[in-house]
Amino acid sequence: MKLKCDDLIIHSDCDEIPRANIIRKLADKDTNAILQFTNYVNFLNLSDGVWERCRVVSFKYFKSIQDLRQDIFIRNAFDSRRIRWPLLWIPDFFTTRRYFLNIFPKFIRPTSLDVVMNAGWHFNNLLPPEMIITKIKNSSHTEWNTVEVRSKAIENYYQGKDIYTAKRLKLENIDKNYPECIYKNIHNWRSYIFQNIN
Repeated sequence: MKLKCDDLIIHSDCDEIPRANIIRKLADKDTNAILQFTNYVNFLNLSDGVWERCRVVSFKYFKSIQDLRQDIFIRNAFDSRRIRWPLLWIPDFFTTRRYFLNIFPKFIRPTSLDVVMNAGWHFNNLLPPEMIITKIKNSSHTEWNTVEVRSKAIENYYQGKDIYTAKRLKLENIDKNYPECIYKNIHNWRSYIFQNIN
């Protein structure tokens, strides 16, 4: 089946869930957007601010998945540059350039992405405690796979903290802001609801 110009391309991880009504609205117009999700960590009701990674673009603007990923990196890095020249070194994980061009800084300008607020949910590390060390050891984020992080991860989990950094997470009420399958069937999700804030 051939894609049409107004078809949507959505690039996201499987733990990033856009709201269906947001996608329906974006499908009705020319779209080049990044979706802002609430970032839930370890449990359904512990949050850590917002998460901007899901890209939605009309097919007419689509070049490649790598271009979508590069836009995310540039958006996140643009304001944190120490030197304000219009140049940025793009890590190999995000770059669209090959054949040794990726070793040079790239000329950049601010991204022109539409930011869609409150557009969904990012459920990160939503797994039983016996899987935490396995996740740390097997994650592509090898920088977190250290003896120090692994030795404190389970304790951090049970204390309502980020398993890697020990940052205290915010307790949220589960209500209609959540996916319908969660707030209407809360009894099915008891093991993923944090209870013991100290």
